[in-house]
Amino acid sequence: MNRDLAQAAPAGRSGWLSRLRLRRPRMTRLRWAVVGVIAVLFVLWVAVAVSSISVYSTQMVVVDGNAIGIPPPDEFLDFGDVPYGGYLERSILFQNNGRIPTAVMILEWGGVRDLVGLSDAFFTLDPGDEKVVTFKARPPASAEAKEYTGKVIVVRVPWWTPW
Repeated sequence: MNRDLAQAAPAGRSGWLSRLRLRRPRMTRLRWAVVGVIAVLFVLWVAVAVSSISVYSTQMVVVDGNAIGIPPPDEFLDFGDVPYGGYLERSILFQNNGRIPTAVMILEWGGVRDLVGLSDAFFTLDPGDEKVVTFKARPPASAEAKEYTGKVIVVRVPWWTPW
């Protein structure tokens, strides 16, 4: 009887667990080909999405007083001097001249994020459509009188999205 215990399997390898062999399913050539095609399409889609990102510099100066400083006309999102209680608007026109729908996502970054509102941040443009997005700089009474800067990032993705 002692010999039987001495010949027993080490702990963790005895019983039903040792007879159970878990094998991963083998990848066939067809599965590898499908995974490869999906990976290549995803990389191409990401490359197109990254190449269609636009970054705009944004700035505004909150001032005490009633004078509005007019920004240079060649700057897209420079709001100039904006007094408390006043506001300035800037607009960007988006057009889809392609053949497939394009999803647009607009992100605000930096100090102007809380002071600038936009009319629509997530939308889809069908082929031939255009949309004007309005940015409205309105400093609240609690804003400090100083210069605020930031970035507006526009991501255009050529594909259908859920929004």
